[in-house]
Amino acid sequence: MIQFSQVQLQALINLVKLAGEDILEIYHHPESTQLIAKVDSSPLTAADLAAHKRLVEGLGQILDLPILSEESNPSDYQDRHQWQSFWLIDPLDGTKEFLARNGQFTVNVALIHKGKSILGVVYQPVTYTCYWGLLADEDWQLDQLSPLAQRQLKKEPPETIRCEPLTNRYHNKQPLRALVSQHHHSQKSQEKLELIQEYWPAPLEIIPLGSSLKICAIAEGSADLYLRLGPTSEWDIAAAQAVLEAAGAHLVSLKSPHSSFTYNQRPTLLNNDFCAASHTELVLEWLKTRKHP
Repeated sequence: MIQFSQVQLQALINLVKLAGEDILEIYHHPESTQLIAKVDSSPLTAADLAAHKRLVEGLGQILDLPILSEESNPSDYQDRHQWQSFWLIDPLDGTKEFLARNGQFTVNVALIHKGKSILGVVYQPVTYTCYWGLLADEDWQLDQLSPLAQRQLKKEPPETIRCEPLTNRYHNKQPLRALVSQHHHSQKSQEKLELIQEYWPAPLEIIPLGSSLKICAIAEGSADLYLRLGPTSEWDIAAAQAVLEAAGAHLVSLKSPHSSFTYNQRPTLLNNDFCAASHTELVLEWLKTRKHP
């Protein structure tokens, strides 16, 4: 049984915002940014490491659980698959966005329980925008908390967010707002979107966006669909998935049986291709065959 309270949730949100401040301190002084290439050739900066340090030091004071971070050496699967609950974090999601100075990067923290992301906080430091999602679970013992997705803009009061049903936009013949990655939109992804376009009664609107903000955009109703065909890691999407599902949408594997994503269930930490939308079953049906052979 996990005990979690409003006080702990606020402490978590505050901690994630502090990690964002650590990132901004370096972001606003680009001359101090030192770029390191990791083993997989992905970029690493001092901002990644500063946010990692802040989160690792603070999470144990909120809920003392193992931590799996992009910026730490992963525990051997024989050890970590024994974890029933743990923190899964990406201290700086969108390092390429950070280096491009477009502001579209986030701090991501998820609480995983029995393979499911049941709590996620996503923070965009440049706009001071924070999203969080809390899901129901039989092992939760919540104090003054209810399952919900919320967004806070700067210092304004939090507001509850909900996805916009894909079926509403379809029947109203509104454009399909499809998100694509700033750096990873492939020809294969474009072909999949063209398949869906054959079924959609209005134009397709392509929206480039970085990091986990794409998933949060669907959660808040400002976008409809995100297809990711290409490599991502578990820490890239776990926090945003909790926000998305708490807002009434879904994130499912494009690999059969198209199940909702789970975490730390395999030796690899790489994800399958996925789809995020309010009605993923419709999208999956449209992806099966061309309407006009």
